[in-house]
Amino acid sequence: YTTLFRSKGEREGEDKRGDMEAVQRRLRSAGIDGRVALTLTSADEDDIRNELGVDKLGERRRLLLFLDELRSMQAAAAGSAPDGAP
Repeated sequence: YTTLFRSKGEREGEDKRGDMEAVQRRLRSAGIDGRVALTLTSADEDDIRNELGVDKLGERRRLLLFLDELRSMQAAAAGSAPDGAP
C-alpha cells in the first residue's frame, strides 16, 4: 500500500537494495566472506556471473563498485592506524 505513495526513485532504490541483499546471500551461500569478497575484481566477472548466478550486468558492476569502495575505506583506515597497530 505505502509503495504506491513512494516516488519512482525511492522504489528503484529499494529494488537496488534488494538486488544487493540477494547478491550478499549468494556470496554467503558460496562460502565467500568479507575478506575473500574484497579480493574480487572485474577479472572475476565471469565467476561472479557463472558461479554466483549474478546474471545482470548492473548487479555485477554495483557489487564490484561496492567492493572497490570497501577496499578504499580499508586502505584509508590502515593508513590512519597508529604505528604498530594492525
